[in-house]
Amino acid sequence: IPTVIFSQSWLFLTNHFYKDSWSGAFSTIFFNTDGIQGALANFIRYLLESFYFTAPLDLFFEKVFNWSMAQPLQSLYDFFVRSFLGENGAAQAFDLTWMTDEMFSFGPVAFFLVLPALFYAMLKGPRRLKSVAIAFISYFYLVSLIFAWTPGTAELFEVFYVSAGFSMAFFFPPWRFTKKIKKNVQIAGCFLLFITLLTAS
Repeated sequence: IPTVIFSQSWLFLTNHFYKDSWSGAFSTIFFNTDGIQGALANFIRYLLESFYFTAPLDLFFEKVFNWSMAQPLQSLYDFFVRSFLGENGAAQAFDLTWMTDEMFSFGPVAFFLVLPALFYAMLKGPRRLKSVAIAFISYFYLVSLIFAWTPGTAELFEVFYVSAGFSMAFFFPPWRFTKKIKKNVQIAGCFLLFITLLTAS
């Protein structure tokens, strides 16, 4: 059963029967023709897209402070990435505008917990955990290398973030947490779940 779930065969069959193509939304796929430079640019783009605190908080900052988290990130991208790599690896110009349906974001857990935990496991974990972490990071690199960036292409990382979430167990072992810290983590998790469901509804 786990093999069937992670193989995504069920998803391809659903797309085949209920959508125009087995690849669903990716029936028209663009490939990266810019090699390593395109892969590096795409890697940075996907990291920036992952840096997101969900729609309610973004709307709060925009309404109250007239400020969006995407603005400084877009400015950094334009200065450090676009000026050197241009639009390499992208099928269209990169514009960090988070959508209301959050089609290419994974929330703060992905950027601040899953990714650091994965790199920590690769550096400090036991041999088997290192191998798994390297495999996940290789997947991230291959997606950046093979596919050209388009709005929504980050959906290819859904399985990546869900599967790599286990690395947080090694990053934050229970005995390092006091009762107060555990309670705060639970409250933060419940709050994040609430605003995510609020956005989805």
